[in-house]
Amino acid sequence: MAKPFLDRAGNGFHVHFSLLDRDGVNMLAGDEFKAGLLQPQDPTATQVSLALDPRPGMNVLDFCAAPGTKTTHIAELMADKGSITALDVSEDKRLRITENARRMGIGIINVMPSEAAGGLEIGSFDRVLVDVPCSNTGVLARRPEARWRFDLRSLNQVAADQRTLASMAVMFTRPGGRLVYSTCSIEQEENQQNVRWLLQKHRNLELIKDELTLPGGASDATQWHDGGYYAIFALR
Repeated sequence: MAKPFLDRAGNGFHVHFSLLDRDGVNMLAGDEFKAGLLQPQDPTATQVSLALDPRPGMNVLDFCAAPGTKTTHIAELMADKGSITALDVSEDKRLRITENARRMGIGIINVMPSEAAGGLEIGSFDRVLVDVPCSNTGVLARRPEARWRFDLRSLNQVAADQRTLASMAVMFTRPGGRLVYSTCSIEQEENQQNVRWLLQKHRNLELIKDELTLPGGASDATQWHDGGYYAIFALR
């Protein structure tokens, strides 16, 4: 098991780990997991919620939220105070978010179908996370089947879908608020190129920071981390 990562909330909800099973020990089957005392999450994914910088009392929107790992981390950073609207497309995915929140004793997450976004108030969220579906090229160690779905045609299609979702997310971010766009991809088409497109389309966006992480730690499994990308925007 890698060194545990305790986020800055320090409120006792749960600790995020990068997990490595050894000697047949399955942490997810243990009493600590069932009691909501820990939530496994790769260090690269953990940085996304920190980049969002959610604070207690804020109104937060999480697009594409299943299975709720980042959603519950955001709630932890908010000390379970405020409101998080978590959207996803299928009932099965939404159930996973609900179950994670219930297991951890989190009460501020409101799970809704993606189509319900049309009923949300424009420009009303302090923080918006759009963690878009992607090619998964940053997580092939965990998703090896993704390599067989990867080609130029599918890459272009998924990048176009990502732009649509990200553009919608901008609409719900309040002036002075923060938007984070993230993927578990290492492809420029899904990352830097989409960010440039967003900046051109939405002139009220300002790029604060973006960061690409390549998979690493193969020589030392306790230092392993996935690849991924995030970009932080301020809305003027």
